Amino acid sequence: MHKGYRISESMINENNLINDNFNTQKIHEELNILDYVQPNNGKIEIDGTELMKKWFPLQSDKKIFVSHSHGDFNVVKKFAGYLDNQGIKAFIDAAVWGDNDRLIDTINRTYNKLPGEQNTFYYSEDHVITSNIDMLLIRALNRMINYCDIFIFIESENSTQDGSTYSPWIMEELELQNILAHIQSNKKVEKRAIFHDDINVTFSHDIQQNLKELTPIKNLEDFEIVLNSIKEA
Repeated sequence: MHKGYRISESMINENNLINDNFNTQKIHEELNILDYVQPNNGKIEIDGTELMKKWFPLQSDKKIFVSHSHGDFNVVKKFAGYLDNQGIKAFIDAAVWGDNDRLIDTINRTYNKLPGEQNTFYYSEDHVITSNIDMLLIRALNRMINYCDIFIFIESENSTQDGSTYSPWIMEELELQNILAHIQSNKKVEKRAIFHDDINVTFSHDIQQNLKELTPIKNLEDFEIVLNSIKEA
């Protein structure tokens, strides 16, 4: 059974649950994105399976999936450093994986630019590229959440506002965690959805029920109990 918890950013800081010694080296940095993209008779062919393996690889040594807003990355990586120091490896997507927006931009700029334009792409092709790259990220996130034993959500002003989140990625992670918490852990679950982030458009998602499904870590004693249960598992 997958166990889910939530902890506030303020509690992490107030109890000094931080450590700067966290490795944020991204293993994708030497990859050439275009090795997995090939033009063929006017079409763009993308090897999605290999691209996901290389750009969003499974981290088999991780025990905890840390769900968070990317706006909290600095405190989250220090929290992960604290967990590492306790002998518990945490997964932070932005610390390891490549940026899906960079994938989309590189493919568009190489194969899908409107002639004579710098930042304009053919809409239909851009839609297919964006939706499929986002799908690869969703599949990779689902795989990591399914793989990890523990799920911890970091509550902050960036991640939640009055019981809602404006991040479709957080919504997806919470939804899958709640599903996994109610099924046998040996069953495989793969959600399929398409999300798009747009600087001029925001969608709010009510996550109050999702948060109720996560056990709150209210104080240091609660946190120590969680850590000990992970170490004993």
